[in-house]
Amino acid sequence: MKISLQGKVFIVLVLGLLMRVFFSCTPPPPIEINFNSILLEGIDNSGKFLQVYSNIDTMYSEAVAIKLTLFDSLYFPSTDYYAGALKSLGITPASALSVYYTFKPLFRVEQIRITTLLDMAPDVKAGDDITDHFVFSTGNSFALYKTYNQALSTFNSEQPYPYAWVVLILKKRVQAPNAQFRVSVSLENGDILEANTNIYTIMP
Repeated sequence: MKISLQGKVFIVLVLGLLMRVFFSCTPPPPIEINFNSILLEGIDNSGKFLQVYSNIDTMYSEAVAIKLTLFDSLYFPSTDYYAGALKSLGITPASALSVYYTFKPLFRVEQIRITTLLDMAPDVKAGDDITDHFVFSTGNSFALYKTYNQALSTFNSEQPYPYAWVVLILKKRVQAPNAQFRVSVSLENGDILEANTNIYTIMP
């Protein structure tokens, strides 16, 4: 059966439309990201809920908490890049239902190490590794703490943003007027992401 020129044009248009619909509605595979930056913020842990979006420099002695965020500086904080990339291919992302991008770390987090930079108590001096004095949270409620391994899993799992965070919650009371910490994160490729917190004023 011979197809006319108009028929061929129609078939090409239909195939093009089907491809556009397919790419607009089908969730893309996870985008690989490389954790290459670290951010530390003081968190208010003095109330019923962790204030995970507060960046403070004064804390109560029994409510010290630090938000640790790892991110890929190439993508964080905007995902507009992906919409632009699709449009450059002649594909307009669906507008009724947004395309759901997910992100997966290229290199896994293998270790989190926390060191105090100031004397914290008579038995905890500057330079001591105090990782074991911390528990972890991934939400705004401190009713259920996460273990160290669960904190690592939070960073290593597939997620909806090109970054991931956990809150480090100090179990031990700080017996000093100030506190400062260093957080080191080791990746499986040998890279170490490291940063110091601000110097926090500690209230009794």
